[in-house]
Amino acid sequence: MKINDQYVVRRVAGEYILVPLTGDFDFNGIISFNEMGRQIFDLLPKVQTQEELVDRLFEIYDAPREVITEDASAFLAQLREEKILLD
Repeated sequence: MKINDQYVVRRVAGEYILVPLTGDFDFNGIISFNEMGRQIFDLLPKVQTQEELVDRLFEIYDAPREVITEDASAFLAQLREEKILLD
């Protein structure tokens, strides 16, 4: 899964945020996320599918697979909407 390389992750006040590197992007505001969001963002370049991403997260987190799938799906939808995740 490909991430738009014009964004970087920064940690601010205990949360992670995505910051555009230039002002040329149509960006609808700050995207902030927790540690699981950071894990997802870090794993995206290493996986090919959402199912593979969920498998990797399931190995890391002690949570029901359905919860991980729902959380990952919502986060990926937000990244796609903002054109940060490029499929």
